[in-house]
Amino acid sequence: MKLCSECHQNYCQTCLIKLTKPQTRYICRKCQTLSSVPLEKTALMNLRIRDLKWYLDSQSISFAGCMEKTELVDLVLQRCSPSTPGSPVSPSGERVSPDVLPPMSEDPRRPYPTEDPEPPVETKESLLDNPSAVVNVADIQDPLQIEGLSVRQLKLILTRNYVDYHGCCEKKDLQERVRRLWMQRKDNMEGNIMDENLCKLCMVEAIDCVLLECGHMATCTDCGKRLAECPICRQFVIRVVHTFKA
Repeated sequence: MKLCSECHQNYCQTCLIKLTKPQTRYICRKCQTLSSVPLEKTALMNLRIRDLKWYLDSQSISFAGCMEKTELVDLVLQRCSPSTPGSPVSPSGERVSPDVLPPMSEDPRRPYPTEDPEPPVETKESLLDNPSAVVNVADIQDPLQIEGLSVRQLKLILTRNYVDYHGCCEKKDLQERVRRLWMQRKDNMEGNIMDENLCKLCMVEAIDCVLLECGHMATCTDCGKRLAECPICRQFVIRVVHTFKA
């Protein structure tokens, strides 16, 4: 067993790659993939989900709301791509330049720098125009922009907000649910919430979800998805479904 010089975890010799420049050290295949320049989506897809989450956490990048592995990979590619080009990794696993890997931090539990790499400058308009970009409800400034979103973006917004879209056969059905979600968020931002409709946990957002299978409505979606059991009846929470009022 040997220690990876990047993630400081023990691996067998078959899982490590020996580097000789600038000094002899060992690196695991996970760290080799995450430190290669440029990052390759195919190689990232071969990593485990927990490895991708570990890397994002080491970069102090929030991955809350990422439900699929492809979302984590896209987040790594968008936020963690090095801003300056470097030398690629050779087939033997040796780097041509010692500056390819991010510098080690003083805390061994966080081997990568805590500062986020500078992300590419993208406006909300350019995100909405790109059918493959990850879009959130907060990125939508006008309900007319919803019509320009792709089916994938519409489904991703609904999935992240725990809105069930099963049975939506047409794109206009997805657009209508996203539009209702946007209008609900706008009302919440404007403070149009009665005290009795506030989330009983954070007391900031409106109650907008139902806990299944007990059926209680007492929290907002952000608080509800973090619950393991219902705060009212203590029944185990199987899933959370976003709700809309007529």
